[in-house]
Amino acid sequence: MVVDSLGIGTATAPGSGADIRSGSTVPLQVITTSGSGNGANLRLRKHRSGLRTQNGDTVGGVIMQGDDGTESTYLATYGGIRAECVTNTQGSEDGKVELTTIGSGSEVIGATL
Repeated sequence: MVVDSLGIGTATAPGSGADIRSGSTVPLQVITTSGSGNGANLRLRKHRSGLRTQNGDTVGGVIMQGDDGTESTYLATYGGIRAECVTNTQGSEDGKVELTTIGSGSEVIGATL
């Protein structure tokens, strides 16, 4: 069975792949029950069908948004974390992570690792 979208706690079909809504302050939790010293991990994976990741591709990120109060469909982005492929040469890949915020309505890169 192939499911294109999943809605949990939604009244209508989600407009994205997965939509989780809850009145809880922790609507999503990832727990590992491994007996090892490893912690829980969340994997964000870039996949180009049949192609390798290209230099300059964003490979994953976290976007932090809030309703700006003007209308229910507009979300303002206040910050984020973005990972990018800098060089995709097998065996010597390079990447970077950017921490972003918003200043005067425009994205500002606060730090690059």
